[in-house]
Amino acid sequence: MARPPKIGLQYFPLDTDCFEDIKIRKFIRCMGGGAVTVYLSLLCHIYRNGYYLFWDEDLPFIIAEQTGLDEDFVGRTIQCALALGLFSKDCYEHFGVLTSEGIQRRYAQVSAKRKSSVYDFSLLSASKKQVSDAETSVSIAETAVYGTKNTQSKVEKRKVKKRKIKEIEEEDIQKSDKPLSTSLEKRDSSQEEVFSQALAQDTVFLENTAKRFGVSREVILSAISEWVLENCAKDKRHTNYDDFRRHAFDWLRYYLSDNIYPSNEQNHENHRQSTRARRREHQAPVAKPEDYKTAF
Repeated sequence: MARPPKIGLQYFPLDTDCFEDIKIRKFIRCMGGGAVTVYLSLLCHIYRNGYYLFWDEDLPFIIAEQTGLDEDFVGRTIQCALALGLFSKDCYEHFGVLTSEGIQRRYAQVSAKRKSSVYDFSLLSASKKQVSDAETSVSIAETAVYGTKNTQSKVEKRKVKKRKIKEIEEEDIQKSDKPLSTSLEKRDSSQEEVFSQALAQDTVFLENTAKRFGVSREVILSAISEWVLENCAKDKRHTNYDDFRRHAFDWLRYYLSDNIYPSNEQNHENHRQSTRARRREHQAPVAKPEDYKTAF
């Protein structure tokens, strides 16, 4: 079952130069700033139900409750709006309806897409209705053209996106087709060699390391060169120079102990034998039975 067409509006246009209208200026001058609040509240009630509102004795109370103004002030404000022509005085006196030509014209423009028209209590002349219908048809046509352009722009964006993805894929394929020697050449000029050159100029590190392990600077640099080649072969990288220097020192400790110093087992055995010899030198002589025959 189709849903019945909606009569009222969810929003209504308000001109930015509405305060330049001579009627609004007289309205504010006569009733004060609170008159605008009452007028806007009445417009909301009117457009919510269509383009007119039946007068009710409770209407001033409802507006006063919503706006926080005095009920008597709301009643006098409505009468002032009728006197100034903000609402049609003829419709109010003959039918008890609050509406105006401007309200009906704006309603017809906004609700044109829903094919809603002004029939009851119409203040629009035949010529104005035709102009309004023509403006509405033009607006609908412009909306349709904009929708078509918007759809075309989306299609073009998709095509551009697909083209970019295809270009990126082709670049990846071309990179993967490059010979292995090219990538190896890049590795030879990696950042590891830059760190190695910086370490060769770090005199403080070389002197302290040479004193620690008892070897020359040439031995250290030679060992570091082998270590850098091993890192490049294993594709190992260091984030910064401090990280490179720390790992280089740890690697030198194991490398020199295996290649320069004796093996660990022999080193431990020599240490144990020297410790036993020192203990024998300080060992007390064994007591004899004769030593306990004499009195102390």
